[in-house]
Amino acid sequence: MRQKSEWLPSISFGYRRNTEQREAINGFMVGVSFPLYSNSSNVKAARERRQSAELQVQQAQHDAEASLRTSYEQLQGLQQVINHSDVKLLQESLTLFKKALQQGEITALAYYVEINSIYEKLQRHIDLHSQSVKLLAELHRNEL
Repeated sequence: MRQKSEWLPSISFGYRRNTEQREAINGFMVGVSFPLYSNSSNVKAARERRQSAELQVQQAQHDAEASLRTSYEQLQGLQQVINHSDVKLLQESLTLFKKALQQGEITALAYYVEINSIYEKLQRHIDLHSQSVKLLAELHRNEL
């Protein structure tokens, strides 16, 4: 409703004391104003708001694409590391160290030092696999 009223001319009435010259004059005042350019600033402001909203949408799309690209590259790197780690060899090493300890070929201290190293590598493999599953879930979260 306010927009329509901005197009209509406004009329004002009042009582005023005027002291422009040496003497003071009291009198009634009547005024009329015609809105010739009042809407142009509103149109310009609306146009700028629209452009700002469009730029925000473009920035959000760019940020989303960059995030997906980064996640995909991280996933590829993790999968390469996971594929190059030989879990079977580590598990066989555990079995061989256990047999060597049982047969007395190595001391208990050497056994625990070695299997600790192997378990750390296995834990790292599990952590990397967990990270890759989380990244994969993040990449596919919008598909459901």
